[in-house]
Amino acid sequence: QDNDRQYPILAAQIALRLTVEPAGNQSAYGFIIAALCAPKIEKPFPSAWMHDYNRLVDALNQERYTSSGHSAPSWLTPTWYAAIIGRLHLNLIQATDSSFSALYGFASFLNHNREPSLLVDFHHRAPNHDLIQDVPLLSLRAARDIHPNEELTISYISEHFHQDNQAKRDEYFLHNYGFVES
Repeated sequence: QDNDRQYPILAAQIALRLTVEPAGNQSAYGFIIAALCAPKIEKPFPSAWMHDYNRLVDALNQERYTSSGHSAPSWLTPTWYAAIIGRLHLNLIQATDSSFSALYGFASFLNHNREPSLLVDFHHRAPNHDLIQDVPLLSLRAARDIHPNEELTISYISEHFHQDNQAKRDEYFLHNYGFVES
């Protein structure tokens, strides 16, 4: 998977939802997205991101979309798009078998710990007509006894990921999350 090209479909879905909501980027949904942990992203943005951004703006300016009274909103800028891609990269939770990634509001606010206090489990939903029917439900359960006032944490990676090579783990965390596991 190309690391410069992660999550363009999810970013487009967020932009579309914000475009059709009455309050747009200032809606409750917009505030939730804005509340997610965000990385500091420097210009110039990756060219693959800008290619995907331009495709999104082109799609929002298509006649079939503009004929319904919508168009690409003024807040949909390269900076906004890069910020959304960065937020998705930092906040999406990936299944342990890497079969999917999804944004789970509460869980995205939990910090990493090599010995987490919580374990993440996924449960498949019964089929229905919901647009997110294929996204499993996430549940959190105690990994061990949790002391009063102890921070609730999860592991951002599989417990077996470079288990015996801390240098590789540190490299992974620095590249993907901006910190070194300690």
